Amino acid sequence: MLRKLLSSIGFDGSLPDHLKLLKKSFAPLNRISPDLDEQVMDFLINGSKPELLLSLQNNTSVTGELLLKPGRLTNWAWKYSYTDESLFEPAQASAKFRNNFYSAVNPENTPAILLVRLGQLLRAIDKGVSLESSGLQAPTWFFYLLHDVIFSSEPEYNYQSKSLDRAGWSLAFIEEISTEGNLDQDLSFLVLFERNNIWSYHKNPLSQILEWQGSTAWLQEHPSIVKESSQKLSAAGKKTLVEFLASNELLANTYTSLLVRFTVDSSKIVRDTAIQYLKRLPQERRLDELLQILTTGSSAEKINTVKLLARENCAEAKQILENALTHTPGKALEEALKTALAHAGLGEAQAQDIVIPPMVELPPASPLPATALDQLKETWQRLRKQSRAAADDEVARNKQSDNRYKSHWAQNSWNELQKINEQRINHLFKVFNDNQQPLEKMSHHEWTIFETLFTSPEISLEYMLRLFAMNSRTFSFWHHQPIQSWIEQHTAQGIELRHIANYLVRNNLSIRSVAEAVLQSSWQQHGYALSLFPSAAIWPFFAEHPEFIEEALGMQPSASDSPYWGFDLGLGLRTLECFPQIPADFVTRILEVAFGEAKTFRLNAQQLAMKLPNIRELIVAQLNASKQDQRLIAIQWISRIDMRDATTDLFNVLKKEKSEIVRGQLLSTLEKFGEDIQSFLTPDVLLKEAQKGLGGKLPAGLDWFPFNQLPTMHWVNNQEVDPQIIRWWVVFSFKLKEPGGNALLERYLDLLSAADKSQLSKFILHQFIAEDTRNPGLEDANQYAQANAQQLFANYQRWAQNSPEYANKTYEQCFDDLRREKLKIYLGSAISAKGILALTSAAPGFEVVNVLRNFMRDHYTRTAQIMAMLEAAAVSNDPAIIQLLLTIARRYRTAGVQERARQLVENIATRNQWTQDQLADRTIPTAGLDDNGELLLEYGERNFTVSLDAALKPVLRNSEGKEIKALPEPRKNDLPEIIKEAKAQWSQCKKELKQVIELQTARLYEAMCSSRIWPASEWQEYLARHPIVGRLTQQLIWLHTDEQGDIRNSFRPTEDGSLIDTNDDEITVTNGFVRLAHSSLFTEEIKKAWLTHLKDYKIKALFPQLNRAHYVEVDDNKAADEINVREGWLSDAFTVRGQLTKLGYQRAAAEDGGFFDHYFKEFGNVGIRVCVGFTGNCLPEENVVAAITNLYFEKITGRRWGNSRLPLTEIPTVLLGETTADYIAAAEAGAFDENWKKKIPW
Repeated sequence: MLRKLLSSIGFDGSLPDHLKLLKKSFAPLNRISPDLDEQVMDFLINGSKPELLLSLQNNTSVTGELLLKPGRLTNWAWKYSYTDESLFEPAQASAKFRNNFYSAVNPENTPAILLVRLGQLLRAIDKGVSLESSGLQAPTWFFYLLHDVIFSSEPEYNYQSKSLDRAGWSLAFIEEISTEGNLDQDLSFLVLFERNNIWSYHKNPLSQILEWQGSTAWLQEHPSIVKESSQKLSAAGKKTLVEFLASNELLANTYTSLLVRFTVDSSKIVRDTAIQYLKRLPQERRLDELLQILTTGSSAEKINTVKLLARENCAEAKQILENALTHTPGKALEEALKTALAHAGLGEAQAQDIVIPPMVELPPASPLPATALDQLKETWQRLRKQSRAAADDEVARNKQSDNRYKSHWAQNSWNELQKINEQRINHLFKVFNDNQQPLEKMSHHEWTIFETLFTSPEISLEYMLRLFAMNSRTFSFWHHQPIQSWIEQHTAQGIELRHIANYLVRNNLSIRSVAEAVLQSSWQQHGYALSLFPSAAIWPFFAEHPEFIEEALGMQPSASDSPYWGFDLGLGLRTLECFPQIPADFVTRILEVAFGEAKTFRLNAQQLAMKLPNIRELIVAQLNASKQDQRLIAIQWISRIDMRDATTDLFNVLKKEKSEIVRGQLLSTLEKFGEDIQSFLTPDVLLKEAQKGLGGKLPAGLDWFPFNQLPTMHWVNNQEVDPQIIRWWVVFSFKLKEPGGNALLERYLDLLSAADKSQLSKFILHQFIAEDTRNPGLEDANQYAQANAQQLFANYQRWAQNSPEYANKTYEQCFDDLRREKLKIYLGSAISAKGILALTSAAPGFEVVNVLRNFMRDHYTRTAQIMAMLEAAAVSNDPAIIQLLLTIARRYRTAGVQERARQLVENIATRNQWTQDQLADRTIPTAGLDDNGELLLEYGERNFTVSLDAALKPVLRNSEGKEIKALPEPRKNDLPEIIKEAKAQWSQCKKELKQVIELQTARLYEAMCSSRIWPASEWQEYLARHPIVGRLTQQLIWLHTDEQGDIRNSFRPTEDGSLIDTNDDEITVTNGFVRLAHSSLFTEEIKKAWLTHLKDYKIKALFPQLNRAHYVEVDDNKAADEINVREGWLSDAFTVRGQLTKLGYQRAAAEDGGFFDHYFKEFGNVGIRVCVGFTGNCLPEENVVAAITNLYFEKITGRRWGNSRLPLTEIPTVLLGETTADYIAAAEAGAFDENWKKKIPW
């Protein structure tokens, strides 16, 4: 073939067209040496001067940047990544020529040896700099060639991940190239599937090879290579192989045995993937293969096979299991067989068919009236006007801009909009409004016009979905806010999932989107559909389409377009809770999860499994499981469901249990059940357990803990505790990995003296934080900055050519930035030791609050650690801790931490049998003050008292009532421990008082905004009579209302406990309700009277109630969902941030590119999130020009796609007035600028 190629060149030296393309791709090399491209082509075609490779390899001027960095497989080459940007465009041209060359290549016109040399050449030029490895072992030249063929020769970013045109390429051709390069025979197979080191967001480029012509046939023709070489693949490679073979019916039939074998592979990811495809194989053949493995496999393979047979839910599989049990299997296998048969027995009990109720048809939908067409035309004209103005504005800005990148978006948009005329709108409306006509897709601008129909009050769900189907963009109907809002308002009218599915089918849309609405997890609305629809509207759809549940439970492969949008196992389990009974096919899988090692969905599965008959017997049986984890899960399950009838079984297991961890869990559960475990808690018994537990090597994740610094402890009887016991408690809690602790650990702490257990808790908490927040020293930070500052400075100078904001950066600023960056690096993490936090529950509440608030301020990115510490703190009923949790639950910068705090507050309220509001009222700390507002400090022979002055500052007085600044020096005969205790009380009082005032002021303000009401008796007992909050109530105006909410009186509490009105007349409040007053609830006359009253009494209001709120007229137009009266008020991003954070708002989560465009504050009592919009900023934040835009409101539950705003008519009047005042205050920190749109950076 080489001779044939050479003869085609001719005496004039001309090349075939595709080789001319290859030659042109090497033109950038001529920058290094003239005619280098000629030398390269001579080497490729004739093999001349092989020393050229060594020359290129050693020439530092020759780099992969000349050819757009060949060898890449997932990383795109960007201009900004080039050290010399002038090389980028020639390199792009080189890649384009190579791309076209590969498109023209085939085995007939290009010899394999030329391609071998091409790979060697690319390796010599790039020197391994850009090469990405797939994990496959082979010479690097091979990967340079292959990666260039399938990825790195693509000149521009392929955002759609389209496969390249490689019609002449095949596995046979790769095999020929491999042979020519003396590579292994099975390399063609291995390169198809190995993915060990490859990650790609959209699509793995190597997958293109599977699409090449003849790939399936090649695999069909080489079964021996496939079966033998598949074991050389990594877990990622095997996973890819399973997915490809199982998805092709022909290949699945050929490789059934191999696919079944993969279901018991040693890798979990391979097993899980193969299991998803198992039921696609013929049942008889898969049962035969499973029986073969059960007979000849290893012990682990046999046990995994038993689990798969239990899932089959058929008589044949049960027979196989029963037969295996009669053949005297080993202990582990016998246990697995008995468990599998027990699971199968529960499945049989559920085998009766579920009767699916018939769907009640909805009334026929009516088309929209002609006025809707008029609405469309008005929208069309408005959009034309806006688009034309935007295009003209863009042209003007381009003329004024010095930036070489000019914007054309608005002009292109205007050009497209001009293509739409009135006739087109009439036609599309006719198509839409006649549900008998076939649908027609709309362009983006047409859809923008027609989308306004979603707000029409006459539109029905059927026509909504019909209009949605005309959108040329494809996404789920559930993510379209108007449709979701309509469903929210009509679920009470009998709408169920089957209705939606029927409408989708009529409009040629997939019913999968119905399943996606329920089973697909997203940060906006995890499980929202399950909370929106009643169970009866959900389960019939899934009973008719169980394949979606199978997919969510991992029993079928995901059919989602993206691996990031698969169905969620937890949502699948929650969906099954909607069923009147659990379908038999899912029982075994549910029990696998309920007893599984993964904690994430275990509780969901256990809750669902409680619907099964005889489940309690199965749980008790697992107490005797051979695996420690299984016994622990059973004990924890028994404890959680308060299964006290298993007490005898627990004691029986305790008698023979050898594992210290399991024994601890058993004792904890028995303690919870009220059993006497004192005999297990004597010092001698605890020491023996400690010595046994410490006998082995310490856990690796605890090697940092300073055991030798543990404080000396004493029992309650003041006898010293053996240090080994405390060490073991630390190790034991570490192994439990439960920062929230358990009853046994709490009992352990209670064995210690009060002072010592507090000291131990503080010590462990501080050690955890110290380890978690270790940072580099200043010397290391300076060295790092010194090494990198010059490069960063050079980058800024280069970027300044396109982005002027970088022009003023100095070398010194770069050095300081890098030093700070280094100092912020965490050298480790203590999260793996979170279990030891279970021993911190005895730390004083006010100290824990201080520590946690400082940690959350300085290390807010350590969300897992914050949640672990909150969980540990929540064990205590300390009022200071509860108030902190309530504050975080109401407002925190990280959604996950806030949600965890909400759960912990709910748990505390539940265990005390209170509502969350009652919990908040009943647990307000007093800072040690009694009902009279005084704290007595016993100071040896002297007594001192603490009380609050008019400014709520703590004042210290001696026994004569004289104010003193500090506690005096102790006398010689004063006992040191009493003096120490008094000083601690005084210090704690000051710290706790500050916390209480701050937290309760914020809480009372939120209560005013959310219009919270208190029963009069509770208000009197928990607020007015509280020694601190009672003083705060005196700085506020209150309302007394009746049961219907009508105002009876307004009043203010006074220092003597009386309640007076504006006329200074005393009133009584013995029944009805109490709420905070607000100017929106008063006439102007009453408001002025109260302002006069406050002035006369020289009362400084705790916060403005009567003279701050602003009002915007809100009529009954339900479409109004924002206030924008200060849009365009210009300042800068830091001013906006400062104003809003001072008012309690926090930055919104960053979207793509780190961009965010609003600040928010949440009012949990009414479930509303308040958002103040501005023109935005990017992380890391820079002080760019910024303008306030609007004020809008959302539901806290479920941030959703698109417009999720609440109508202004649904916002409580007080909240609307107060937040409008916030919005205006933030705006008026700047000034209105009519050219604000031109001045913002985006």
